[in-house]
Amino acid sequence: TDEPQPGSQTTIAYDELVLAVGSEPLKPPIPGIGRKGLFALRNLQDMDAIVEWLNDMPNKCSTCSQYGNKVPLHAVVAGAGFVGLEMVEQLMRRGLEVTVVEMLPQVLGPLDV
Repeated sequence: TDEPQPGSQTTIAYDELVLAVGSEPLKPPIPGIGRKGLFALRNLQDMDAIVEWLNDMPNKCSTCSQYGNKVPLHAVVAGAGFVGLEMVEQLMRRGLEVTVVEMLPQVLGPLDV
């Protein structure tokens, strides 16, 4: 087929559309990156592991009684793209304090044109 020209439009028929975006999570080469409680979020199994970790936190907390048995949790989300910001929202809904770390000068940087 002919290559589309810049600025042209093409219509393609389909029965189902799967839009897959993203890439492998970047795990920086820093000490401790492999320890328990550090997660990458790429699929449903990763999400299940995070939820299981959060649900089990009261059993892991040695000082919860001084907080009325409420676990004082703080999470750090590395990456302020779509997945990272969605994770921030969901962690905050669970009552966690969240810090976002992003190496670019702004969140959702790829959206700028």
